[in-house]
Amino acid sequence: MEFVKEYTVEEFIKSSTSGSTKSGATYWTSEVLVPRAQFYGVTSAEEAYKLAMFGWPQGRELIERVKAQIDGKLGSHNRQYEPVYDVCGAYVDVGRYCEGVPECMLTYEETETPQTGFVWVHVSTGVNGCVSTREIQLHGAAVGALVDALESAGQRVKLTWERSSVSQSGNGRITLWMTLKEYNDSLDMDRLAFFLTHNSPRRVMAWQEYLKSGLARSLGVSPGKASCQPWSNRGLFRGADIHVGHMHVNGEEDAAKWVLEQLAEHGITISQ
Repeated sequence: MEFVKEYTVEEFIKSSTSGSTKSGATYWTSEVLVPRAQFYGVTSAEEAYKLAMFGWPQGRELIERVKAQIDGKLGSHNRQYEPVYDVCGAYVDVGRYCEGVPECMLTYEETETPQTGFVWVHVSTGVNGCVSTREIQLHGAAVGALVDALESAGQRVKLTWERSSVSQSGNGRITLWMTLKEYNDSLDMDRLAFFLTHNSPRRVMAWQEYLKSGLARSLGVSPGKASCQPWSNRGLFRGADIHVGHMHVNGEEDAAKWVLEQLAEHGITISQ
């Protein structure tokens, strides 16, 4: 059995930081959050709400540091070669030569045209409990830097976010997802930084929504279930240009290297 729910960003923020299940259960309890504040990133629903609404400066700074390592290596234009005819040049245009046209010699000159296009980036944020806060932050910073770099290179980016879990048997699955940025939206990096680099959207806000779905325990993917594992719902990103699941990023330099590799694969000119 599978449960999939789409949210707007505002719906997800409001729903995951308020209310409870019909029985009054909530994941926002001091008994859970306070002793493990580093794991969850927040100690209250109110704190998470403010960060989600106004952004997380530390996450934004990390994205900027990764982006700084690739600035200067990005070409904002595609290389094009235009034919130029003259009385001298590199090649002869036989047709023109036979017609007696003096300007029958051909040279190709490099020109530049702005890169334009549309890129859909989908990020699956599910992680095991053993994944460190630093790994989560670097993973998100790499995605944020990629989106920023693509936009700087003239590409319009759509960014979708997913948090999915599956039971060990594979029979129970829950997926929460939303569009963080549409192609025509301006780039709100403060908002993106929170959802990409902070622990709470994937480790506590998502679990609160799992509980509120009313299906988590019956599907075997409820909090505290050792058999529950993160996964990526392929049905959501089948048409995506870039899918980002779990990645091993050892540091900011490693994150920047990954961004450059993704840009090169999508035709962005990279200078050495």
